[in-house]
Amino acid sequence: MTTAIVTGFTVHGPLMRESFAPLVSLRRAGVLDRVLYVTWDISEIDAYVAPALEWPEVEVVRIPPPQVKGTPRCKGFIYQSRNLAAALKLVADPGELVFKMRPDFLIDEAFLADKIANFDRWRVAPDFSHRIPIAMPPSPFKARIWVPWADASAPFFIEDAAFMGLAGDLALLANPVADEMVLYCGDADSVNVAHVLRFAIPFLADYPIFTRYLTEFHLFRMEQRYRVTLAPLSANDPYFWHMAVASAWILATSFHVDCGRQGQLHLVGSATALQGINLPVNDLLTYVIYKDVEIWRKLEEPGTFLPLLFRLGGRLMDDDWQYRLFSGPVEQGFTYENLLAILQNLNRYRTGVLSALENTYYDALKANYREFPQQAA
Repeated sequence: MTTAIVTGFTVHGPLMRESFAPLVSLRRAGVLDRVLYVTWDISEIDAYVAPALEWPEVEVVRIPPPQVKGTPRCKGFIYQSRNLAAALKLVADPGELVFKMRPDFLIDEAFLADKIANFDRWRVAPDFSHRIPIAMPPSPFKARIWVPWADASAPFFIEDAAFMGLAGDLALLANPVADEMVLYCGDADSVNVAHVLRFAIPFLADYPIFTRYLTEFHLFRMEQRYRVTLAPLSANDPYFWHMAVASAWILATSFHVDCGRQGQLHLVGSATALQGINLPVNDLLTYVIYKDVEIWRKLEEPGTFLPLLFRLGGRLMDDDWQYRLFSGPVEQGFTYENLLAILQNLNRYRTGVLSALENTYYDALKANYREFPQQAA
């Protein structure tokens, strides 16, 4: 069984119809067994839900919205998390393959069909034991989860508009613990913590190095001018290298990253859809990461470690960079001995082996954060 789940809503009717079109086609072809559209049961969005009612292949499920508190950033994340959790409850078998997306995300039908057909090929994590003689924590997932892109320099900053995996694994991405953490992680400018929290929570028990990263996420804000100041600070800090290696290991063993070819995936976004409410779908702007997929791929430089980490956008569009890091060799000053020492330290984090380095790094981050408004002015 394979189910497609669409959550949320978009105000742009033609965009929604185009978003659902490949799902409906694959349902008719028998590639998908179900297409579920799960969204809120409030009259204000009836007109936006209406296009989904045009297809008998789509099961439309309206649910009461949760009562949530907090900032708009916090509320938005909790709404998304609760929506996903409710949708996954409609899938009885935790071992069922589920493709989840938003109605402002466009996916090429052939690309999606290929991902479904070849799930047994990409679900299995690579075996690095021939080169890495260290027992790292097992993945919390029973199979890897497909995502379009991830960021090498910002742990757990991963595309969440669309992903695919086993229903039981995706349920770990709707953990109510994240709904509580989002209330105090970062500050008002830390909008991207929502992306990060969704994917980080399942790994915190085995990778406590990321607990402070989440609670002080404002120190890693994604604003471009700020990241210009952050890159050199991190480049010279061994503690950041530990976080980067941990993140790369998690990506390599728990996720399958693939953005396809140029034009196969698009994300419009709710703000763009609203601004272009009267525009044809082809005239709507695509989120920048999907505009130049091949250029992003060329910037990855598989076989190196440091160059990608210190770009303003260390985007990964496939698995090559993180695979090469652990299947080696790695060039440009990062040795095999460095790699093994870092992995060993990650396993011993709770012993306090990294405490001094951690405090030094975060002290530097706090100083940089305090100085930033003056620098920006």
